[in-house]
Amino acid sequence: GAAAAAAAGRERLRHDVGAAAAVRRSESGVESPKSKSLYKEFAKVFREHERGSYTQAIAYADRMLRELPERCHYRVLLDMADAAKRDNQLGEARRFLQRAGQLHPRAHQIWLEWAKLEEECGQLEECGRILRQGLQHCPLVEALIIKGIKHEERVGNYPEARRILSRLRAQDLDKSWKIVAEGALLEARVHSLVLARRICYFLVAQRNLTHGPIFADTMKLEERSNRLHRALLVAERGVAVAGRYGPLWYGMLRLRERLQFSIEELRNTARNALRAVSKELIWKFWYEIAQIETRAGCMREAREGYVNAVRHCPPNLRWKVWLGSARTELRTQGVVRPLLLRAQQEVPR
Repeated sequence: GAAAAAAAGRERLRHDVGAAAAVRRSESGVESPKSKSLYKEFAKVFREHERGSYTQAIAYADRMLRELPERCHYRVLLDMADAAKRDNQLGEARRFLQRAGQLHPRAHQIWLEWAKLEEECGQLEECGRILRQGLQHCPLVEALIIKGIKHEERVGNYPEARRILSRLRAQDLDKSWKIVAEGALLEARVHSLVLARRICYFLVAQRNLTHGPIFADTMKLEERSNRLHRALLVAERGVAVAGRYGPLWYGMLRLRERLQFSIEELRNTARNALRAVSKELIWKFWYEIAQIETRAGCMREAREGYVNAVRHCPPNLRWKVWLGSARTELRTQGVVRPLLLRAQQEVPR
């Protein structure tokens, strides 16, 4: 009896938890698996209708709005706005986006798409108004915050850009570091280099943040300030904790070359990079190695670098390697023309 009662209690608890989760999903507009599946079916048919005509696609979407679950209506309206925008029906696109925003104001994609539409139409004031409205409903969405910061910077409203950043003071750095880094780049662009450097080094000092872009941004900031040794120290620290992040290795190679490290030291750096980075980047490093060898006057090693770059390069990008090797061989008679012809052959049609 006791065991049966306990089992019944557990079953009631599971039911109550499930019911509560369903209520939360309904209140927040989160879609259920069923509504997601229905939306996918709609989107597929909508695209087929759109290939026929805009009017046909919108009529189908209007009809489906009466049949689909309400929690996915905003997605349908986003598709309608996208179709209207492609058909140059900008007034209708705005109306669809406005309806979507009224239905589900917490969906940040709506505000981003609406702001993008106004920006592309040159309506920067309206774009800013929409972004601010979106941030009221989605105050901690990274994409919306970064878009808001960049917009306010574009129109020269730096106090508003800083105000948007200030809302992150109480947030965990693990979640907000990208936005904080964007704030540092903003300060650098408006020539507040001391503040920008302070923010960058604050992020670098956090032991739990091992993201390559943090170190890469700090490295670039120091390099632009012509503080090459400091930039190199940041790059070296970065590759120690985020060794697969390619831009740090590129930066280290560039800085060591600018600081006149020996060619053997540069080769060692390149070998370490080739062992650390992902396979997709290997061809780029061989290409960079070939360029370094060329500048050092080591033509045999430069040619080996280009050969290895071609071996590891995706077919649609090989033309870049052939073009680079042609530039290297400008002083070699009878070689440049075949290389340029090969580059022309490799260019995707």
